[in-house]
Amino acid sequence: MYYQKHLLTLAVAASLVACGGSGGGSSSSDRKPDPVAVSEGNLSQAVQIQGAVPVQTTIPENLTPISLSYSERVVVSANSSFSLNLSTPSVAGKNVAGYLIEFPDGTQQFIRAAQPSALAANVQAAYAEPAKKQSVSATKSKSVKRISQAYSPALAEAPRSGETTLTISGWSNGSFVLDQSLENLTLRILPLLVNESVANIAELTFAQILAADGFDMSMVQELALAVEAVATSTVQISLTWDTETDVDLYVLEPGFEYTPPSSGEVMPVAVVAEDPAPDRLVSYFNTVSATSLGWLDRDNTEAYGPENITFNYQMPAGEYEIAVNYYYGIPETNYTVTITIGDNAPVVRKGTFAEDSSNEGDLADDAGTDVVYSFTVGNSLNNQLADKVSLSQYRGLWQLPEEASQQGYIRIDNDAISFYRIFSAEGASSCSFEESYDLAFLPTGFRVNGGLQVSDAFISGENNYTYAYRTLMQVSDSAIEGCSISQGEELL
Repeated sequence: MYYQKHLLTLAVAASLVACGGSGGGSSSSDRKPDPVAVSEGNLSQAVQIQGAVPVQTTIPENLTPISLSYSERVVVSANSSFSLNLSTPSVAGKNVAGYLIEFPDGTQQFIRAAQPSALAANVQAAYAEPAKKQSVSATKSKSVKRISQAYSPALAEAPRSGETTLTISGWSNGSFVLDQSLENLTLRILPLLVNESVANIAELTFAQILAADGFDMSMVQELALAVEAVATSTVQISLTWDTETDVDLYVLEPGFEYTPPSSGEVMPVAVVAEDPAPDRLVSYFNTVSATSLGWLDRDNTEAYGPENITFNYQMPAGEYEIAVNYYYGIPETNYTVTITIGDNAPVVRKGTFAEDSSNEGDLADDAGTDVVYSFTVGNSLNNQLADKVSLSQYRGLWQLPEEASQQGYIRIDNDAISFYRIFSAEGASSCSFEESYDLAFLPTGFRVNGGLQVSDAFISGENNYTYAYRTLMQVSDSAIEGCSISQGEELL
């Protein structure tokens, strides 16, 4: 039989050996309290604004809308960071003392002007040395939504003051959980002005600023607050950026190497030790890696992110590199990558792509590609990851439950996972082959937890999915006998 490969047509190395097992777990006595579901009501506890303090004051009505940053949206998700570079239009005789941030539930936090957060300062210090660039060549094909650029030269050219870095960090896995994104939320940011004659602004308390000469709180920027559900795991890498552009996240695995494509080829060929091998990376065009079992759960082509890569199962030993590529756009773009690996504290890396440095995925172009971090996988990390699970243990046809965001079937063979989707319209339903992954083990996005489970986000490809895990039910192969197939495919 033939399978439709998911986005790539590279063969999976036949040397993968099933090692079985469903991963270890902790004893009941070691079990931590279940994480709390993130909601609009507890959002100010779930996220952290670096360097901010909680406050509460009355906000005047009829505020003047202004632009404090290029961004029109703030993105928050688990184990992520999002940075805004704030500045205020200059007002004669006034200084910016700080910024008041109001959450959707009315809670407020305050951050001083011209005082970047401790995290941002640490990141800048750690990033002082230029990131090494990926010295490989690749030509890739990608369907891109040509987005309009929210780039306003007037914002950059107008006199500004109160330059401040605002960094918002998402929740950790153990504290909070979010299976479905929260929608229609707004974050309000208000600059606090005082007379320029007020001395020692940086030493004043929030209450003293409110009482200072010439205090003014009359302007506001309202930003859409995107609280995004993403996949989470022991190893998680998240990317956000601050413009309406297409930026991509990569994890390059040990042995990763590209050879330039031959004439007429659309995709590059991955070569390892001169033998054909699966792509040793996770990216928009190889969303599931057959070697590391890592998973990119979303390719964000519009703006701000997140892009998110997770690894749940034991990974091949060696060095992994995290890269960021400016695929398409015009404006100067600042990005933030948050790396959470095992029991280690999250690592944050920031960088900037200059205006007009997008390269449509050419990793050899230093101007639009940064390798921002590397980490080594060995026994210590693999001991924190679940054991790999051979597909041979779950051979057969599995049906998605009614509560799943999509209806259909998953076929598991020794070397592939295939999807058949049920479509319903006007009272009738049809079934069709959707896609297939050439694998030997369950990838991240699947798990064994009292039964075989899959994340809604892994099977959907639509915007109405969740990250909840759904328990599959094994059924007879006859359930897909009526499913249509793509040209060149053979029914199982």
